[in-house]
Amino acid sequence: SQRAVRRLTLLLAFAQPSGYGLSVVVQSKGRDPFSISAVMLWFNEGGFLGPIRVRTDAEASVQALARELASRRSASTVVEVTSPGSSSSLGGAERFSGMISGLIRTHRVYLQRRWTIQVNSNSPLFAWLVMHATFVYNRFHIRRSTGRTPFEAIQHRRYRSPMLHFGDIVLGKLRPAAVEGSKLQARWLRGVWLGRRTDSDEHLVSLGDTIVCCRTVKLVPFDLELRSLLESVVQYPWDEPWLMTPAVRAVADTVPQDRSVAEGASNQLWHGSRPDLRTIAVARQELIEFQLSLIHI
Repeated sequence: SQRAVRRLTLLLAFAQPSGYGLSVVVQSKGRDPFSISAVMLWFNEGGFLGPIRVRTDAEASVQALARELASRRSASTVVEVTSPGSSSSLGGAERFSGMISGLIRTHRVYLQRRWTIQVNSNSPLFAWLVMHATFVYNRFHIRRSTGRTPFEAIQHRRYRSPMLHFGDIVLGKLRPAAVEGSKLQARWLRGVWLGRRTDSDEHLVSLGDTIVCCRTVKLVPFDLELRSLLESVVQYPWDEPWLMTPAVRAVADTVPQDRSVAEGASNQLWHGSRPDLRTIAVARQELIEFQLSLIHI
């Protein structure tokens, strides 16, 4: 169907020189609200708060998205368009596309073989898997040019939080505020582990018709009879507006010495743990490459 074809479209973004990447399944090309929210959150996640250059290919829908993003940023954003038919100008995005496609295929094959299920590219699980694969790439892929992961290049520290396999069955502990009604209501609920949030690092757990964030999860022993829980995942990332809303908001209490960068970063909101201020000083050197791509798996 036309709706299924649209869900095969991936929005890719790649930052130079940090190597920080973004890959999300989008419903439609152009200025899709989910695409805009995802990229704006990624800007803050990567500390890209100062002046940047955004380079896109010649496709009109990608250019429209880039212009919309530029209009929403307070700092200077220069939009560049590569010449038609030229892919070399987006070399970073092209290489990232190949790398992330391989990670997505690997995670998908593992998930299907372990649980003996089919994960179609238009299913909710596939959309969450793409986001998880990007999370893994940014935090664990060591770049040959720097000897560091993109996460280390941005945060100046290694990522050390424990990880699970995508699709693992877990018991997630709900926040007190998320528990309604009697104090006797269950605090631990069984669901499917979909990865972690990029801002707060909380676990994303599917309860079937809803997605919840948990600070603590416990792995449930593998049992093939539990695969029905994976088949019950019906929510797409764009069905959860809160996912693209910052988990933690805090205005920076200090500014970098570089005033040109400080002006661009003023009144911006930090998400999760505030990046090292050195990250902001480097932000003016970042080149953001955007690309819409069809992934073949």
